[in-house]
Amino acid sequence: MHLSPWLRNKPKNAMILEAPWIIHLPKLLLWMLIEATLVFQLVNSLQGRIYRPHALHIVCRGSFLEICKRSSSNEAATITRCVAIGLTGVWQITVVCQGMHDMARMPMDAFRMGRILIRMVSSSQISAGTTLIPFLSLLLASLQSGCVSCQPNYLIMGLIVSCTTLLGLGSFLIHPKSRSTDDDILMQAWLQRFAWTEQKLAACKRKRDALPRDPTLLRDEPMFCFETAVKLLYWAGFVYEHDEGSKIVDRTEETAMKLYNLEQVEVIRDPLTSTKCLVAWGPDTIVVAFRGTANRQNAAHDIKAWLVPHTPETGAKVGCGLGPTAAVHSGFSLSWGTALKEGVHGALQQAIKQSGQDASQMCLYVTGHSLGGALAVLAAFDIADLHPWGTLQVYTVGAPRPGNSTFAAQYNAKVPHTWHVMNPQDPVPKVGKFWGLFARPGQRVLVNERGDMQVRPTPLDRKLTPLSPVHIPILQRFECSLMACCMPSVKTHFLTNYRASLVSIVEAELKRPRFEEGLEGVLNLASSISLEDTLAAADLAANASGRSLTTTAAIVSSDEDPVADAV
Repeated sequence: MHLSPWLRNKPKNAMILEAPWIIHLPKLLLWMLIEATLVFQLVNSLQGRIYRPHALHIVCRGSFLEICKRSSSNEAATITRCVAIGLTGVWQITVVCQGMHDMARMPMDAFRMGRILIRMVSSSQISAGTTLIPFLSLLLASLQSGCVSCQPNYLIMGLIVSCTTLLGLGSFLIHPKSRSTDDDILMQAWLQRFAWTEQKLAACKRKRDALPRDPTLLRDEPMFCFETAVKLLYWAGFVYEHDEGSKIVDRTEETAMKLYNLEQVEVIRDPLTSTKCLVAWGPDTIVVAFRGTANRQNAAHDIKAWLVPHTPETGAKVGCGLGPTAAVHSGFSLSWGTALKEGVHGALQQAIKQSGQDASQMCLYVTGHSLGGALAVLAAFDIADLHPWGTLQVYTVGAPRPGNSTFAAQYNAKVPHTWHVMNPQDPVPKVGKFWGLFARPGQRVLVNERGDMQVRPTPLDRKLTPLSPVHIPILQRFECSLMACCMPSVKTHFLTNYRASLVSIVEAELKRPRFEEGLEGVLNLASSISLEDTLAAADLAANASGRSLTTTAAIVSSDEDPVADAV
């Protein structure tokens, strides 16, 4: 929310709140004018000089509607206040548009609170709420008040009540829900840091852990890795096509195996539930990928949304799912707890035996899309007890909630390194919420086709529409209807949409970096030899100008300007 003339004469990290008083003078004058008119009318109302009842009464549908005559001074005060409110609205819209324009040019993790405030103001949901409450109050006034001239005051009262309510709600939603014992705001910002490549993951995590005063505060917190998400997204799509006889996208077994230097792959199917899983392994890495909904049998299990005990042998009663018993989705439990579970456990034992290493020296990755993501969570919960794995990481794509809050708490204690990549408009991850009966374990990562990415978003981040990185944001907002911007869309659930979202994230960093060290991270990603084929197969190898990321990395190594040349 910067004013451009002032911004050009200040450091790039200057905020509008730090501006000299002359910048805030227009707001102060408008506010004083509005308050002065309200005080003036309040004084007159106490003296009984606002309304003079007319002798005329009009019969309206069997009831008397009294017509009141306002004094000229109060009419002038009302008109002045309406003009001041209108000017304030115009000024607010101008500042918000300018702020969106400036924010789209800055790193995503810079001016984070400013971004949240702008999205709150520009969000269609917040705007709809701000407009709805005054009109409801006006309608209530029309039904209960016999004086037509009093109704504008009810409208103003509705505005005050709605703004106060939204301010309190926004303050509650902005406050992060974390396990911090120090500073929640800083804790949330630190936890939202991520690594672009697996090679830099350990260094990025050490850098993040050193930020708080207590170096042990973040030591046990996992960190999201963009390269791992790209690789496992490839496997989440590859499991749909492998051994099926038809291909929607050109995903090859050779490319999939090269991602982690894997040597063998085993296909596991359950004919009873028609579920499918791939288990691939190499000298020190195992990848387990579950297929999502692909046929009627899978869909039949998806709709079995009642809760059942996670461990049926205990005989515990689930009830409504809000008790202390860990419960999971019935259809997901049936899909995992049959032949598929036995087949995966047997394949893991075989992988450990053939690798010649102990499980504590191996990295295990579990992934899946949609139904496959829910099965990945249930599988990881059981797999964690098989062996003391060196690393157990779960990356899901567009996955629904698998169980209740008790199950989620138990899962987080076992498998903390879990990331759910989701599109805010994808309806499937929202399925199963049911007023708190289902909960999502692990951490969220929000992405969209505009190139936005938010790691560990706050509750307010999940509610509001992210900023769109366009040169004229206001035009972008008016190009889409309210339904297109806010309502869920089935097409956003497809893997092709998630793949396009990762493409947009990479392209956005090449055009105008929006994350701290974003351009450097993307270039390191492009120079990763293990990821080269994945970039090409996932359409991430070329940016909007058609230049490959590897070519851009070569240019950066020269003396040319990397940002200008990448654009």
